Amino acid sequence: HTAPGAKKRWRCREIWIALHVAVSVALADFKGQGISDMRLGLSTGSSGRKVTVDLEMIKEVESLGYDIVRTSEFYGADAVTTATWILANTTKIHVGTGIMQFGARTPAMTAMTSISLDHLSGGRFRPGLGLSGPQVIEGWHGRAFGKPLGQTREYISIMRQIFAREAPLEHDGEVFQI
Repeated sequence: HTAPGAKKRWRCREIWIALHVAVSVALADFKGQGISDMRLGLSTGSSGRKVTVDLEMIKEVESLGYDIVRTSEFYGADAVTTATWILANTTKIHVGTGIMQFGARTPAMTAMTSISLDHLSGGRFRPGLGLSGPQVIEGWHGRAFGKPLGQTREYISIMRQIFAREAPLEHDGEVFQI
């Protein structure tokens, strides 16, 4: 007797394994042409009312040598919590966010979260950052979407200062004053 949905999950695994084999063969061809640093990754995320992570599939792609798995952020679920769960339940694969929305957290909080996860995972965390869009930032988080390009520059500048830890954090920008 098979549990409901099990056949569908295993069919997805068969597809992923077939894809892995096909990509591995293609990579072998590329290596012959001097292109050898291509890596495989998996994007994962939940939709609907319940947050889920398919750890079985993630552990399988980790055993196949995939480089990274990325989590997503959307209405009702954040990328960091699922990334943390995956990091805690794997040993080799890098885990990244795709994306942590600028409007959902401050640059300092994003930097602190990234530092903590990277240290606790032995250097396996990869923060992915992004703007999202006005519908999410204004409609869900209640913040002005503002000027995306300027906000991106300031946000990354602040994070780099925090990562460097060379001096007390100071920033006098159009969007952020610290």
